[in-house]
Amino acid sequence: MTIKHLRRRIDTSEAIVPSRDRSPGRVAARLAGDLKGVAENGRTKIGSAPLEATDLIGTWRLRSWENRGSDGSVVQPLGEAPVGYIFYNHDRFMSVEIMAAHRTPYHDPDAFGGTPDERSEAISTYLSYSGPFEVLADRDTVIHHIEVCSYPNWIGNAQVRFAQLDGDLLTLSTKPMMFQGVERSAHLVWERVGHD
Repeated sequence: MTIKHLRRRIDTSEAIVPSRDRSPGRVAARLAGDLKGVAENGRTKIGSAPLEATDLIGTWRLRSWENRGSDGSVVQPLGEAPVGYIFYNHDRFMSVEIMAAHRTPYHDPDAFGGTPDERSEAISTYLSYSGPFEVLADRDTVIHHIEVCSYPNWIGNAQVRFAQLDGDLLTLSTKPMMFQGVERSAHLVWERVGHD
């Protein structure tokens, strides 16, 4: 086990950067402002070695997803046992797929069919996106530049995640954002696949 795999502690945050502001300098400046606020609030705790892109390469299986409110409330937006994977590739592209367990199939076998209610339920129990990613090593930060997404509002944006890597467990979290009508921070725990 390398020093990179030792416990890293960091409370995490999320920022959305519009596509027009995605030049490296503008993303870094926007992120620096977000991080300054996080650090001033005493939330950032950086471990012994900075996160590197190579630390993320591989396939990770979702273990849990909680959205936490500032009032201490906790919501599991896709139920107690959501199913999902996040993939980080050597070519610096990523993809994530998350769904509720036991989704209801359409009555019609057409993948583009379904009643309005079936389609509504299907999209409300599924989230996916993909695109290039980058790591800001000195901040244990991962930026997902979204090119494809099940939620159209994120297309062309950069989603910022702060990472906590503890052996084969990776926690990606956000700063407060709107989830199901309430401002909450998301905390997703992933386990590396194939490292038994």
